[in-house]
Amino acid sequence: MLTYPVFYKAHGIRTPEQLKKPNLALLSHLFLPVNSIYHYASSDGDELGIPESDTVVSHVKNTVFIDHVVEMQGDAHGKPLLSHFQPKQGIAEYQSTHKKMKLLSHANKGIMRSVQSLVAVNYNMLTKRYHYMETRQTPYNHWANVHETMWAKINEISVGNDRQHYFVLDIPFLLPAVRFLKLAKTTHDFYHHFHTDSLRMIRDMWDWLGVNRNESVLSHLNKDILNRVNIILSCGAKWCVINLGLLDSWRIGGKEEKRTGAGFMKMSPEQLQIKFLYSLVCIVKQSTPVASDSSEDLDDDTSSSKQVDLDMEPTERGIRDAAKKKEHVTKTLASIIGKQAATVAANKGTQTDEEIDEEIPEISDEDIEKDLAALDEIHESIANAVENGGSYKKYEPQTISMESNILAKADALAKKGLMTPGELRRITSLASTYKKLKNPYTGEGSLESLLSIAPEETVIGEQTPMADDIIGVMDKTMLSSSLIKMDRQYIQKVMPKDVAKIGMHLQRAGFAVTDYRIEKTDDVMDSFDTHVFRLVPVVGKPSTIRIQLPRVNEDGTFRCGGIKYRMRKQRGD
Repeated sequence: MLTYPVFYKAHGIRTPEQLKKPNLALLSHLFLPVNSIYHYASSDGDELGIPESDTVVSHVKNTVFIDHVVEMQGDAHGKPLLSHFQPKQGIAEYQSTHKKMKLLSHANKGIMRSVQSLVAVNYNMLTKRYHYMETRQTPYNHWANVHETMWAKINEISVGNDRQHYFVLDIPFLLPAVRFLKLAKTTHDFYHHFHTDSLRMIRDMWDWLGVNRNESVLSHLNKDILNRVNIILSCGAKWCVINLGLLDSWRIGGKEEKRTGAGFMKMSPEQLQIKFLYSLVCIVKQSTPVASDSSEDLDDDTSSSKQVDLDMEPTERGIRDAAKKKEHVTKTLASIIGKQAATVAANKGTQTDEEIDEEIPEISDEDIEKDLAALDEIHESIANAVENGGSYKKYEPQTISMESNILAKADALAKKGLMTPGELRRITSLASTYKKLKNPYTGEGSLESLLSIAPEETVIGEQTPMADDIIGVMDKTMLSSSLIKMDRQYIQKVMPKDVAKIGMHLQRAGFAVTDYRIEKTDDVMDSFDTHVFRLVPVVGKPSTIRIQLPRVNEDGTFRCGGIKYRMRKQRGD
């Protein structure tokens, strides 16, 4: 059982000195401790709620109890109006497609007293419930209203329990410069530079740490519950956590407040702002796109040397894969949680915060200023590149290969630390398996060659006689028609390739095609081909799908249900 003290000691920023070198962990090790509440707000207007693939929720083995917020609280920035969205229908639609999430209703409010159960609060319904008049301030007003509602909700549900609250802040790789963080919120430059939710949250935390705290949305949090609110700072595949109450304790709140605290000197609001921004810079520096290779990754069942057993029956393979996956997930959860507790006990359990601070390299204020000044230089170079590169360039369509979407999905999971190097190598190998498959029509040659149509295969000769020379016909070209060979030549040479290309769009959609065969069926009533595809998704179990298509004869006819049909040419301009 992972408790909050163990969790925060392993992953939290506990002293001002640790802002200079946060202790980061892989996202695959992000498991919230017991007695937690997870708050989720996304800028994706298509999402009704928390997806089950979310980094935090996907690591939870048991049911997650979710509360949907549909009423806005606090000051309504931008005068939002109610839309035609029906919250009850939206909640029902979400719950019907997310079986892992159980609605937190009045009947099971007692679950808040169960420390083992994770409670989640979803704010995405607010995006559907309210709409705004489109202005340059609209994105910021929407963000401010959602987060002001979030902080009000935390104030409300913190009564009667001692649960810790968590919110994920995705740190962008390009952080705002100090001069941008000082821009007034009424200027055009402010809306230009703070155009994402992550940047707006960073700016709001900057204001909250500064002298003008009341101007921040975060100031709506009650001060007596700050020590129960945690921000998970995530960047790439790494993360750490910081407690707002602890962060606030390092700040001098007024002239009469002493500069000394428990074992450290308190900082002025301006100093704490700079230290916090530098901490984000350090997190970006330490973040790496993909986890490093290890011996454990090379020995697991997902290495590239393991090939998919295509000879097994789908039912047998499904039972085997499900059993292996359950065993693997159980062992992984136990090992990671055990490692977190063991790491704290072995490496940090005997160390005080002062001893940990001594291990952090000495970084002077001048070094911090140089690193933050580099942000200015980066923004200047980007602005110059945009200004000088504004000339017209001819549009060139992007070529999408068969493997690109599969590799893009795998890379996205690897960057979040949710896929091991061994799994990445395996899916990369499976993405190119189609090149080794044989032509499903003939059993000879390769599927890859079937997918390419040579220009000469689509050419029909101009001189295609349909009748002998007729006396009186002055224009001899009237005795020739390319339509005579058009149907037969297309059906024989090109149509099988078009059908195979349509089927292989499953590969372009992100599913590795590891087997493709055609089963022919002929009886009294029907004559058709069944195209059988074996698919392996990036995440999930392999599956087999079957697509039936009538077999077209050379004259353009086919039989279906005992009735003879004729193919008709598609017309176009």
